[in-house]
Amino acid sequence: MPYQANKAGYQGKTKGPNYYYGLHGIPILLKDNIGTKDKLNTIDASLALLGLVVPQDANRETEQEKEENSVNLLLSFPQLRRPWCRSYTYLLSYIWANDKTVQEALHIQENQGSIKEWEICNKTLHDLYISDVSSSLVYHENLIKQGYRVLIYSGDHDMNIPYLSTMGWIESLNLTVDSRWKPWFLHGQVAGYRVLYSDKKYQLTYTTIKGAGHTAPEYKPEECLAMITRWLAYYPL
Repeated sequence: MPYQANKAGYQGKTKGPNYYYGLHGIPILLKDNIGTKDKLNTIDASLALLGLVVPQDANRETEQEKEENSVNLLLSFPQLRRPWCRSYTYLLSYIWANDKTVQEALHIQENQGSIKEWEICNKTLHDLYISDVSSSLVYHENLIKQGYRVLIYSGDHDMNIPYLSTMGWIESLNLTVDSRWKPWFLHGQVAGYRVLYSDKKYQLTYTTIKGAGHTAPEYKPEECLAMITRWLAYYPL
């Protein structure tokens, strides 16, 4: 159809000026080059702008804009839907810990150490660390004498250090049980179970995190946040 119309227009068989014969079809604007600082002309649908060179590329970010966008990117993560895989938090931690704004806020001195980029686990210590601590009970006994408040928690699905093993060494301290095992709740659901011990001014709270593994905050971040927030506020679990 376009070919026949072009041919008819060229032969003068159609009404109207013949110079329309080449305009059959749908015109499409591929690039108008608006506000970009390059060698292509900026016309913005007006020949009056032909040859105009914009002072700055509309898509070019200043250093301040880059910093603001970086901060906004980090602030936008809590609005994301909760990922189904807990390993996704590793990606967020790399982005957060290696961000220059975060490192400046933590007063991390650039180019002052051998580690240039933050990693979740420094596995080089496996070959360098030769010290071994057979038992930490002596440190806990010292904490008892100081009369501190202590919070110990375990994920009840932790297969690396089962919560029963932790409960075993706590009981070896021969503390007085102030409040026996009872559940604590978050949003009306059981978040874990806790028991309270004491020795004069010393207080120890041992709690489990229901459904959590070895690194409990990775598995149950909301429950762990509620746990530490309540404990720091002297609010019982």
